[in-house]
Amino acid sequence: MQGIYSSNAARIFRSLKNIEVWIVLDAQFVPGITQSFDEAEVKVIFTSEGETADSYIERTVSEMNTRLIQVSVATSDLAEQWLIFQKGALRKSARDFYKELESSRDKQTEMARTFHHKGSARRNPWSDAQMALLNHLRFSFGEAVQKENSELAHFKYVTSHFLHKLWCVISY
Repeated sequence: MQGIYSSNAARIFRSLKNIEVWIVLDAQFVPGITQSFDEAEVKVIFTSEGETADSYIERTVSEMNTRLIQVSVATSDLAEQWLIFQKGALRKSARDFYKELESSRDKQTEMARTFHHKGSARRNPWSDAQMALLNHLRFSFGEAVQKENSELAHFKYVTSHFLHKLWCVISY
């Protein structure tokens, strides 16, 4: 996953699934970077110097996984998946999690389109069938007007050309 896209996708995933999302990044070889912050309603955690993301995840799963809280971990590290599973958390591969992120993004896009279309229909007293008929009439009328306008323009051109020639004949 890449930078802002991953946090934005995780935010969409969080809002659709109504869950808390944490992204844990391994900073064990970076001195003094230990920090945690919320970005777009997603908690991003950089581990402390000397601590791997795996050990942080294992410790946090042990602390958080209770009867009321079900923790899920997405990692492609098979050994880490087994350790997480032994501690009672659910696990999935990073690829499966990525597919879920993509699916939630597509679902959010579809929901936005549906809402946008319903927004215009909310203020509209016409049924869908009536709207389809009105749109058909509107577009067919638009084509007729364009054809009429082109014929009218041609008529105006011919008439003005004829009147100009008539005026030229009379003026001589």
